[in-house]
Amino acid sequence: MILGKNIYGTSGQVLLNEGVKLTEKYLSLLANYGVSSLYIKNSPDDDIVIDDIVSEKTRLLALNTTRKIVDKIKVGSGIDAKEVKLIIDNIINDILKNPNLVINLVDIRSADDYLFGHSVNAAVLSTLVGVAFGYNQTKLYNLAVGALFHDIGKIKINPEILHKTGPLTPEEKADLKKHPDFGFDILRSNPDISLLSAHVAYQHHEWFDGNGYPRGLKGEEIHHFARIVSVTQTYDFLTSDTPQRARYSTSEAVEYLMACSGSMFDPEVVRTFLSSVAIYPVGTQVQLNTGDSGIVVKVYKNYPTRPVIRIIRNPFGIKIDHSYEVDLLDKKTLFITRVIED
Repeated sequence: MILGKNIYGTSGQVLLNEGVKLTEKYLSLLANYGVSSLYIKNSPDDDIVIDDIVSEKTRLLALNTTRKIVDKIKVGSGIDAKEVKLIIDNIINDILKNPNLVINLVDIRSADDYLFGHSVNAAVLSTLVGVAFGYNQTKLYNLAVGALFHDIGKIKINPEILHKTGPLTPEEKADLKKHPDFGFDILRSNPDISLLSAHVAYQHHEWFDGNGYPRGLKGEEIHHFARIVSVTQTYDFLTSDTPQRARYSTSEAVEYLMACSGSMFDPEVVRTFLSSVAIYPVGTQVQLNTGDSGIVVKVYKNYPTRPVIRIIRNPFGIKIDHSYEVDLLDKKTLFITRVIED
């Protein structure tokens, strides 16, 4: 098999380049770095381009700069406003250039890089939702800063708790639940960080029905920024490999958000977020109700279950001589019955 996208390590270094033929040695190396998923080139989809909502350059800069900022906070330094502005401005500018892009790309990163990758993804996804809600530049900026540092309080949590692979004890759960308070204190003590951004760290585990923590806030009592980040950080958490479990599929994560809409999450935020999520991302192999199977080559914003499919196999599983494309937005009687995992 041929690697379809670069794999990056915890410092942004390339572990393996796109186009490399995979070997047992390479796979063992990646496993040692905690990489459990790969993009693979496949001849029927060699011409398919999977667009991320931010550029690779923006994502890597954000990842590395966030790591530096957090390292400085750990030793008692303040947050460098210029470094934060560079990250957030790049994210906002990338998204505003392509407002109609949907969330296609699974962010593959090493397992020990989870905290930083999760923070950057939360900022990217939250900015996308803020744009959909019509936020101005100031609101987008404060939302994105809050999303980027929503878990900053975890630097004060025992690392053994954060990286534990088994169930947490009641005492460990109680300690972990202190991270919103810690995060709020860290952010509000920095004069260059808006108090609204600090409240994202404080409130992102509040539930829409009042059953969250730390204060049991309900509905409109929770700031809109925090209601957005509650959804986006949960989605990224579910679709990421963590020390505790393997990632959920996109469709499983979507089902979870929908099931918890109205209880954990603001239903309006869930609807707005899911309008930008590709339930069947570009490159996914799927089967239709006709029995034909193929590869998703295009997805539509606001119509996540009606992508364009390139048909490559007939109902008997035999590869056809000439592939063709079917637009489910036009073909109302056709629908996807399953994702082909192998």
